[in-house]
This record gives sequence, structure tokens and C-alpha cells, in this order.
Amino acid sequence: MKMVSTGRQLVPVAVAAVAMFATLAEGPALGGTPAAAQSSAEVFLLPFEPLGPGVSSTVVNRINENVQRRLQMERVNFTTEVSREAAASGGAAAVREAQQEYQRGIGLYVVQDYQGALTAFESSVAAFGRGVSDIQDFRAVPDALFKLAESYYRTGNEDMARITLMRALVIRPEAPPAEEAGQAFGRFYESVRESMARLGRGSIVVESNPPGLVVVVNGEERGSAPVTVTDLPVGEHYVQVRGGDQLRAGQMVGVQRNREMEVRLDAQRSAATQAAATADPRYLRSLRESVQRGTISDSLIPFMRELSARQGVQYVVVGVIVRRDRTFEALPFVYRASDSLFAEIPPQEYDDELANLSAHSMSQAQLIRAALRRFPEDRLVTGAPIIEVEEEPLPGMAAVPTQEEDDRRTMVAPVVVATPARERPRTGAEPAPPVQQQPPVQPAPVQQQPAQQQPAWGQQPAQQPAQQQPA
Repeated sequence: MKMVSTGRQLVPVAVAAVAMFATLAEGPALGGTPAAAQSSAEVFLLPFEPLGPGVSSTVVNRINENVQRRLQMERVNFTTEVSREAAASGGAAAVREAQQEYQRGIGLYVVQDYQGALTAFESSVAAFGRGVSDIQDFRAVPDALFKLAESYYRTGNEDMARITLMRALVIRPEAPPAEEAGQAFGRFYESVRESMARLGRGSIVVESNPPGLVVVVNGEERGSAPVTVTDLPVGEHYVQVRGGDQLRAGQMVGVQRNREMEVRLDAQRSAATQAAATADPRYLRSLRESVQRGTISDSLIPFMRELSARQGVQYVVVGVIVRRDRTFEALPFVYRASDSLFAEIPPQEYDDELANLSAHSMSQAQLIRAALRRFPEDRLVTGAPIIEVEEEPLPGMAAVPTQEEDDRRTMVAPVVVATPARERPRTGAEPAPPVQQQPPVQPAPVQQQPAQQQPAWGQQPAQQPAQQQPA
């Protein structure tokens, strides 16, 4: 360690680490993050699909979100997005992956698994680098860098902790150290911030296609392209151009000391590439459509085999949510690529108000993890579909009759006048005598009572003779 005078106090500086960071800054403009350990998911998780009546999208989304969060806590290395081409992967999918890895790292950091947290935060930072164009909340980027620096520090790698802290302070210079990091890390943090003043500043000239797009550097708008953004600290900066929902592009740019870096971002090309890349491949669309129809059988194996081969995963998990009287039942299934086996995982029930969502989503995640560790070969899905959709009325609702049933209920039978039939004589037999028809019964004549004559206007009605009462 070397003591460097700053005019007020002596601050220890790791010269090698500062030189390494300065070397990174002196290099060419960066289009991505430095080499970092990138995790390869072992499981492709197809979110639960609603099946049958009575399952709202709100219920499905809440169950999916909670189960996925619990799977992260259970350290299940899964993905819900297909991998794209490098040019198209820097989009919303990469940002979601970065956020998921960040949350996973937080969970590991809390339980003091600093090595596991370090790997998760590295993956998060790398994914943010691939998805620069689609980052909406830039606070998440320095947060991931700060936590990565703390993890390096906790595992004894102070040089990488110093470099990572510098990267974070380039984006958020005034951020204070986290209280939970401890006093020792706080002193380390202040020493890094003091040393950054010696690295100097530079600028970036940003052009866009089409011209006039809004330029955003590290989450702050800096005018319309073309524009020169000055007084930027040496290091990596996240540069974007935006022109609505579709026109956007971005990359990371390394600022060098006392130099003007130039970058041109083509938003039109990025929009076309992104549109082509966001379409799911045919095998994934076919798998989703089959699950949505309730076709949970071994007929899904060809789609899952292609999915696992193209995505490089060992397992594929699919599932549906159905309504059972006053509960929702989530039924997951797992496919193993090594031997193309497809099995069901024990289901989990949620009450109709999702009051037990937290506890039962944890149980659901544990059941899925257990199936991945020990494949349930005694619950294989073979032959006919294991799920059949039955259109049943919801509780408290009367069944709606079909049109045929409704016709039978309301149809009035016609009056049929039967005519006497003559029996056909057998061969060689005498013909049967004709049936005597009875004459129709004539109704009795109804005697008409003479109508009582009404008196003319102004005349008194005639008096009826009084009937004699018997003595």
C-alpha cells in the first residue's frame, strides 16, 4: 500500500487497482461489459397457463410471480426467456434477467453466502450490459455494482472490489455506502471515492439515426442528438437514444481522460432487429399452444426436446392452473432432456382469495426443486392426456342448458289425429272385417239467453218483479 497526499489527509490507495481501472478507461469504446462469469440456466420454466373457466389472469400472474421468486430463494437456476442473437439479446429479456439475478444475489447475500451472491451479481451486471437500450430504471445498475463490490470485499478480493466500486461511482458519484456493509467497508469506500478525483474527465459526442433522438447518459437526459456530453468521469457510461417505444438503441461507452469519444447509435436498425428477435420460435409457440389447450401428454416431448437442445437446458417445467370448486390448483410437470422422460410434480392448491399464496408458493417451489434433484420416475406421463378440460359451471352458478335441451323443454307436442289403420291380410287368409267407425259425438247445443235490453238515456230501468220469500 502507498500513502498519497491529498492536501488534507493521507489516503491509502491500491495503485495496481487504480492503474487497472485507468487502463480499462484508456481502451476503445466498449460495446458491452468486461468479461464476467455468466450463469447458464439448467431449467427452462414455462409459466403456468390458465386452463378451463374461472381462472383469471390476475390469479395466474400472482401465482407465477410468487413461485418464481420462491424458486430463486431455493437457488433453482432457471430462465423463462429463450436466448436470442447477440444483437437482439440486449433488450427487455436481458433486463429482466438482470433483475432476476440481482434479486437472487440479494437473497444469497442476506444469508451470508457471499460467493454465491458474487456470482449472481456478476450475472446481473453482465445482463444489464447486454440490455442497455431497454434499461428504464438506471438506479438498478449502480445498485448491482455496489452489491458486487461488497461481495468482492467480503470474499477478500479488494482489487476487484475497488474496480467495481469505481464503475458504480462513475454512474452515481454521490451515493453513500450501505450501512449493512459495515464500518470497514465504509472506510474502504471513502478511499476509493477520493482516489477517483485523480483519474480526470472526458466527453462523448452522440449521434443517432434518425437524428434528433433524445440522448440519455446513465439515466439522465442530455439533449437531442447530435450532442456533446461533457465533464464525464473516466470510466464506463451507459448511453441511450430514445424516440418513443420502438425507436431506441444503447451501448456502453468508455470515457477517456481529456478525450472526446464518438458514438453513433442506429435506433431504426435496433427496432427492426428487436422485432424479429422477440418472436418466439415455432417449437416454443407450439408447446405453449398445446399446454393452453390442456394437451398435457407425451405428445409434448418433441417440442420440449427441441427447446432443451436449442436453449442448452437439462430440464423443462410446464404447468397449468385449474379451478377446483373453491380453490385453484397448480399442476406442474417436468421434462428431463437426458432420457426424454416427462413426469408430473405433485400439485398445490390455493384458496380462492389467495390468502395462502405465500406459504403454498413456497411449497410449490420446494416440490419443483425436489423433482429436479430426484426425478419422479414413478409419476411418468404416458399415453393419453393426463388433463382433460371439463366445462363445469362455477360454484353458485346454474348450468346453462344446451340448445337441444332448451328446445326439448319448450317444444309443444303437436296434436296428432290418428286415423284407423287397416291391417294388411296375410297371404291366403280372409281379409279382416273393416273397423266400424263411431260417428263423432256432436256437442250439445248451448241455449242462448236473451240479452237484457238497456234503457234509453234518461229513462229509469224497468223494475224486476220481487221474488216471493217462502213463509
